[in-house]
Amino acid sequence: MATIQPSSPLLNQISVGLYVHGISLPQTEVVHFSDPQHLMQLIQVNIANPRRLLVSSLPYYGDMSLGDSASTNTTLYKHELPATSNIGIALKGFPPFVSFVSPSSPLVGRLHGGQVVVAVLVPGRPIMNLESGGFRADKVEEYLLSTCTVMNRQLVLKDGSGIRPKKGSNAAFDDCIIS
Repeated sequence: MATIQPSSPLLNQISVGLYVHGISLPQTEVVHFSDPQHLMQLIQVNIANPRRLLVSSLPYYGDMSLGDSASTNTTLYKHELPATSNIGIALKGFPPFVSFVSPSSPLVGRLHGGQVVVAVLVPGRPIMNLESGGFRADKVEEYLLSTCTVMNRQLVLKDGSGIRPKKGSNAAFDDCIIS
């Protein structure tokens, strides 16, 4: 944080030199901002909601609940999931990505098509992520269904395009012409 405006409500609560790692919003935590404007947009869009900045004196943020996924440099969205069997989303692919969010989903407006699933966090259970193996859409959906009554589950996502380009042939240099 380089400066604090005299009119800021945070004037006497934080100090210059701290690093802002994320923001905690109702039912969502967003960390690892690659662009400060993204953080400012979230603050402004959520002006009517309770918000808490995640700050520290260290330049790097480590979230032990994410395992190796915490070392990413991309923005991560940790969404609290309701304890219900129908969260109103569909996943596809490997790694899984959000392919559909139902208009009646409790996650509508928070999850967006194309976001890639990074991890599923369920209290008292091992983290489910790429490193845990079997991290395909069908397995993640099955895991979410089998843990649907557990409170405080989280689905961790990152922005990205889950839509995969068409594959070419398996031949080496299939896009290279040698004459």
